[in-house]
Amino acid sequence: MPGAIPLGKTSVPGQVKSTVERKGKKLRARPDARIRVITEAAEVPGALDAYEAVYRSSWKTDEPHKDFIRAVCAEFARRGWLRLGLIELADRP
Repeated sequence: MPGAIPLGKTSVPGQVKSTVERKGKKLRARPDARIRVITEAAEVPGALDAYEAVYRSSWKTDEPHKDFIRAVCAEFARRGWLRLGLIELADRP
């Protein structure tokens, strides 16, 4: 698992930095945790299926622009711009 997220000299507010550091420490302590960064177009459909499954299980209303998000992610991956993070615990997103 990668180390700390480098937020030191960014414009991210201190409270957010603290939360990311605290949650990151807990995540790194879990042996079943895995962070994937999706960059390739072939990985986008499966990664977005996982994203949508998590989204559906949350308190949020249904995402109204799924097709738009998929199209943008696919295009960004094609251009080499995509960095989509996915955290899995015990092989579940």
